[in-house]
Amino acid sequence: MPPVIRYTRDAVLSAAFELVRRDGLSALNARAVAQELGSSTQPIFRLFSGMDELRAGVIELAQEMMKEYMLQALRSSDTPYLTVGLSYVHFARDESELFKLLFMHDTTVDIEQMLPVSEELVSMIQQHGDFTVQQAKVLHGWLWIFTHGLAVSIATKACCISEERLLAILKGAYEAAALKLKQDIRDGIV
Repeated sequence: MPPVIRYTRDAVLSAAFELVRRDGLSALNARAVAQELGSSTQPIFRLFSGMDELRAGVIELAQEMMKEYMLQALRSSDTPYLTVGLSYVHFARDESELFKLLFMHDTTVDIEQMLPVSEELVSMIQQHGDFTVQQAKVLHGWLWIFTHGLAVSIATKACCISEERLLAILKGAYEAAALKLKQDIRDGIV
């Protein structure tokens, strides 16, 4: 009779995800995942070609979690563009190890490739100002760099900001950047 398979691919992936979520990517190794599962390392290497494949699965789960985190915030929002920034910072605060996994690693990716800009975000900016698509992308770029820096500071616990102060900071950054962009438009720079 063949042996009973006690651990599924999803169970191993879930254990690895929870390990990284709690302790960070540096904690991800076969022994630690096996301990999280309560097993030997055998199921890991039976179900995955190696740790790189398992790591890729953890990253995919983290991306899905962040997307759902942001969509959940947007469902009840009257200010969608502000909500995107807030939920990005909240994710950094609430899921700091996953945020670090997704956004704080050595990379050679150009800033334009890393910049999360979509048609929906551009549209949100255009609805709140009289900007062209290109101008909205410029504004988003400025705000994303600012918001990312704020999120990194919070994820690394370099600073602690109250919810009221966070909201004021993000609103102020948007207003200042929009004002600067409008000035650049008048001056023919953008």
